[in-house]
Amino acid sequence: MRASRAPQRWSLTPGASAPALETEQTALREAAQSRLAEVSHRLRVVGATTWLAIAVAFGTATGNPGYLHQSTWVAGYLAASVALAFATRRYEPLRKHAAKLIAGLDVPFVTAAQYAILAERAGDNHPTTVAAALYVVLILTSVTALDPRSIALVTGAAALGQALLNARSSIAFADGVSNVAIILVAGSVAIAVARFCTDLLASVASSRSAADKLARYFSPEVARAIAAEGSRLQDRREVTVLFVDVRGFTTLAEASEASEAVAILNEYFEELVECVFAHGGTLDKYLGDGLLAYFGAPRPSASHADDALKCAAAMLDTVDTVNQRRRARGERTLRIGIGIHSGPAVIGDIGARRRREFTVVGDTVNVASRVESLTKEFDVSLACTESTRALAREPMAWRDLGVTRVRGRERDVRLWTLDRDA
Repeated sequence: MRASRAPQRWSLTPGASAPALETEQTALREAAQSRLAEVSHRLRVVGATTWLAIAVAFGTATGNPGYLHQSTWVAGYLAASVALAFATRRYEPLRKHAAKLIAGLDVPFVTAAQYAILAERAGDNHPTTVAAALYVVLILTSVTALDPRSIALVTGAAALGQALLNARSSIAFADGVSNVAIILVAGSVAIAVARFCTDLLASVASSRSAADKLARYFSPEVARAIAAEGSRLQDRREVTVLFVDVRGFTTLAEASEASEAVAILNEYFEELVECVFAHGGTLDKYLGDGLLAYFGAPRPSASHADDALKCAAAMLDTVDTVNQRRRARGERTLRIGIGIHSGPAVIGDIGARRRREFTVVGDTVNVASRVESLTKEFDVSLACTESTRALAREPMAWRDLGVTRVRGRERDVRLWTLDRDA
């Protein structure tokens, strides 16, 4: 493989893909806000209906003109609530700004409705106490916005409304202050709950993002192991490393449009990656027109050499199938070269604090890459080292390629290939 390739890596840590993670968090938060806003609008209709029924019944039973006057305001509040509930189904902004609507609609209506009673009976303290309770309910409802600033806006509006009602009534100063204090405490609690929910959504988004990455780069079994073991997956393991190079792609890409070249490479990669997953391997990264996979980690496996060899054989068969399909469409075909080597390697989260990748490093990786390069000299599609052949437990049709020099190694290395016809 050419040294100029830029590895395309991935990371389990949020910092490695902050834009994607931020997008995931934003999407999840907006979905939650939208759903909660719909619930709050429905609750507004139910609450307004209940309030109207109580106001009419209580005013009729007591003959208090203040409650009958209040019912007029509550009827208007109910009409606005119903209209708003229908409007939110069509207009997304109304769902996004649910808490601001509470500050601009619900709080003023509650204040006006309670003020209507005090206009008839200025010395009555009961409406101010009821208002405080209603304000607290509205503040807690504003948690659905998951936005501390919007909750603070509702809390401020409620405190102002309570102060106006206190001034109109003959409530004791200490009791009036207590009502305002209760509203402010409710606002603080609501903000804390909103922040907790936001952090929880961020955690869910991070987990979902990590799970998506695991599903893309690991077989299901390996993905479950990483999700379960997490940071304990940093170790030195005996693994088998497999390098694949898609040959002839550079020439083909130079004669093709960029989108066409990417589509061609993706067609082969789609099949090759499935082979890795089907044999319990881990896709480490793409390297231009090649890829690196390894077996025996992060889950240890006694059959990692056999798994890698079976995967390589499956890749060669798969490429033949893809080429047949492309020839039938009158399109150009490509070949691959595979290099395999077994030995100790370090796996785990490796890199700087701001960007870490779960990857495999060590001399075993370097040797596998150089063995792949030697397949061109021996005119074979697959080559593996003696260490891999010695670890293989299942009988295979071996063909000795002889002893050769591998760059970076002091001793010569014996290479083998598989006789596919046999």
